Amino acid sequence: MKGFASRILEEAERILAESWRRLPAWMPLLWCVGVAIYFRPRYEPGLVFPLVFLGAGLLIILLKERACVTRCVGLAMILIAGGFLGARWDAHSRPSMPYLPRHAVELSGRICGISLMAPRAEGQAATRRLRLCHAVFHDWLNDGMAPLRRDLLIRLKPQDVTPLSSGQIVRVRAMLRPPPWPVYPGARDLQREAWFSGEAGRGYALGSVQPMVTERVLFNREGVATLREKVARRIVQHLSGQVGAIAQTILCGETGGLSRHTREIYAASGLAHLLAVAGLHLGLVMGFTLFLLRHALALWPRAALNWPCREIAFGAAWMVGTCYVLLTGAHLPALRSLGMATLIVIALMTGRQALSLRSWALVGMALLIARPSIALDVSFQMSFAAVLALITGYEKLRPLMRRLHYRRDVLAKMRTHLVMLTATSFFAGWRRCPSWRHISMSCSPGLSSRISWRCRSRRFSSCRWGSWRCSPCRFIWKPDFCR
Repeated sequence: MKGFASRILEEAERILAESWRRLPAWMPLLWCVGVAIYFRPRYEPGLVFPLVFLGAGLLIILLKERACVTRCVGLAMILIAGGFLGARWDAHSRPSMPYLPRHAVELSGRICGISLMAPRAEGQAATRRLRLCHAVFHDWLNDGMAPLRRDLLIRLKPQDVTPLSSGQIVRVRAMLRPPPWPVYPGARDLQREAWFSGEAGRGYALGSVQPMVTERVLFNREGVATLREKVARRIVQHLSGQVGAIAQTILCGETGGLSRHTREIYAASGLAHLLAVAGLHLGLVMGFTLFLLRHALALWPRAALNWPCREIAFGAAWMVGTCYVLLTGAHLPALRSLGMATLIVIALMTGRQALSLRSWALVGMALLIARPSIALDVSFQMSFAAVLALITGYEKLRPLMRRLHYRRDVLAKMRTHLVMLTATSFFAGWRRCPSWRHISMSCSPGLSSRISWRCRSRRFSSCRWGSWRCSPCRFIWKPDFCR
């Protein structure tokens, strides 16, 4: 028995020694395991589990025997305990949820942001929604109350056209309600999202909003929101209809003007990801800036001979990309793309490998440490799963891509682009298919998934869970997705 265990440990050490470059990719996964362990119970878990795991992991790392295997196991236990403790700290560091009046109430607060809400029916105009911070209720019960530490989301009336901007202090009469319960067990939990987003509740205005005072807006959250609102208004002045709404979505991250028909068209064509600012948009912005500035400096003889034009172009492209991410709202996929772009820029400036699993793991760990609750976000899971699939997939295709790249004929160049487009759609589409069940019906599979299903639709068998199993690829499909 001891010889069998020794052989298993030796084989494990050999595998770890051969794949030591891929070990950092397990760090975000283990951290997410700790986060999931914290959020899984229906009660508040104690500190016994993480402290025991943390102490056991430290003791295992200090052992001298079987250094490779034991230290990997100890580090895994420390990461799981760290995810648990990080999630617990993130949950307990939030301000408490206030009690909201159940009746109509007069309230005042400072506008932290203005967003557009999609119209409820075709032909209706988009309504505005205010995010009020430091709100105060003006009634006899709450007279002299301290400002709320959480924000309120107030939907204005469609006919209210009062000019507003971030930084203003406004007064409005509204009906408020706390975040609702999930509609069924396992559904989207709006209460958890509100707790971690700093939201106290939502409501709708019963009358027109009354501006009171306009405070000076600095370069903070209100300043960026004001700039975004100015850009959105300028777009509406020059582009009307859904063309302007799409331009607002791409340039300033405002999706409220998109009609339901437009969203359905993009979803049916498999292009719904174009309406969410992520790596594609950031890559285009940074790539255009890099191309333009690099060639502009090369045309100036003094700069081309004496200045580090390559490094200047990379730095300028990164700054433009950072401003673009802030302008579009700094959503999670955009932050992930900015983190990856930052590491790519540093790698290119220092002569290191641009894309690797270590850079992916570093960005994932940075986001998880800053906000452990995003591990439960579907956008975080799908975004990082797609990037992981692209990195690992192109590592396998690297010899083939090199052979196609060094050929000079036009046919080989066309084959290279065709292989890259097909591989990108295949890796990003198939890797995310386990997460499709979390998405609403407006999302659809990728191009490769559609082609594969149409080609193999005659070869399937039903499984006991009521889904359809595609025999050649061994993937489980829900009937609604397989059309």
